[in-house]
Amino acid sequence: MTWGDRTSELWGRLGDLVRRFLPSDTSDPMRWHVSGYVDNEGEETDELELFAGVGLAARPPSGANAEAIACAVNGRDQHVIVATRDADTLRAVVATVGLEADETVVFTSRAAVKITADGEVLIGRIGGEFKAVALADHTHRVPAITGQASYAPGPPAGPDTGPSGSNSSDTKVT
Repeated sequence: MTWGDRTSELWGRLGDLVRRFLPSDTSDPMRWHVSGYVDNEGEETDELELFAGVGLAARPPSGANAEAIACAVNGRDQHVIVATRDADTLRAVVATVGLEADETVVFTSRAAVKITADGEVLIGRIGGEFKAVALADHTHRVPAITGQASYAPGPPAGPDTGPSGSNSSDTKVT
């Protein structure tokens, strides 16, 4: 094997470590069917495990031009999805609600929640009116043991104690 052959093989292996795929079936929130281009070998299809953030789950709308970035784990033949996006829907949402520095938008193709740089929270339908949410008048409680969230207007009813007797994660958003 010549030096050129070895170099070409090395670059081919490195190119397989991080890959871009197009999701074709996202009905399983843990494993997506994807297709992607492999060197000069053409297109391949695969079913890859999705590593999303803890507490987050999302699927692109049907017919979306979504993309996924996958990284090889334990060798070049085992990839996991580590990033996803739907650039077309993102562009449409940002065109509707705007997105300035230090702002965040959580969205679907039909609705969005926007947190502005000055801390205001807006919610609305894409193409419709966005209204500010008055957070100071509400309490969101998440008991430490059960993981069950409850939502009640007004101040907290009282501390929710965990196994050690300490306060759980009662939070009043103001």
